[in-house]
Amino acid sequence: MVVKSDVALACAGSSISIEVRKGHRLYDNYTASQLPPPTELAAAAESLAIAPQVSVSPGSPWPIGTAQPVGDPRSSLGACPAYSSSPAPYIGGDAKRTPSATREVAKIVRGAQIDIPTTSPTYHLSERLDQRALRRLMEMFDTRRSYSLSSSPDTILSRSTSVDTCWPLLGHHGTVGIRLGSSALVAGVALETTSSAKLARSLPTRFRAWGFGGTAQDNQIPEHCLRPYTDIPTHLHGHFATRRPILLHDVRELDASLVPGNIACIADVDQILLEIWGQPEGSFTCINKIHLYVHEY
Repeated sequence: MVVKSDVALACAGSSISIEVRKGHRLYDNYTASQLPPPTELAAAAESLAIAPQVSVSPGSPWPIGTAQPVGDPRSSLGACPAYSSSPAPYIGGDAKRTPSATREVAKIVRGAQIDIPTTSPTYHLSERLDQRALRRLMEMFDTRRSYSLSSSPDTILSRSTSVDTCWPLLGHHGTVGIRLGSSALVAGVALETTSSAKLARSLPTRFRAWGFGGTAQDNQIPEHCLRPYTDIPTHLHGHFATRRPILLHDVRELDASLVPGNIACIADVDQILLEIWGQPEGSFTCINKIHLYVHEY
């Protein structure tokens, strides 16, 4: 949904989603216990180079997946119910540790890196050398061109990636593997798409976030969070046969916050696997950036 404001935070029950105008959407799903106060969320929006004009709706009748336009009299930055700055319970790790804040780690500068063996191939146009030369010449003079295609998935973890850059994941169902610099307690995952209207048929429609940690903590994780390795894509079974997947999030564009159907689990992990679905008619699925937030102690 395109909203009138630059950024809108829509609350309903215990979840929150973020949407940005001009088709530049940040698919997001958090439970209230995992979130910092709304004022910190607004600051986070600024840190992502998004205009800080923010509206938080007080819940009903605004369902998650929609966004309340700025200016509505019911809007108030502190109005989201059930938010608390107190630490959230977590799974795994040292029980004496207490989360104090959240920070983003899915950036190359913070030690995260793309795991090539578990990441889908990059889409490349099939064309002869003369066709490629002609295409590039035409693109130089095409003032309407509003996007660029990246040749490497590293751009989705880079802070310098522009909003009109797209890493084209081959096909309409694939994966992105991310290795963290160290084991971390994941608080949230977000998938950001490019702002170009010309790539509308290549936008993702759904993603799952899988986490992988040490097997020693498996007995501390609720059974609904732990899944058999056969639940992940078949071609990756050999990579994770000895590590049981933790389903962190399962997010759809139209029902990103509906319960049931959306499981949010918190666990210490050192590797993330994003399973992404695009639109069947597209040759590739476009990803601008991936944001991964963890608790600090």
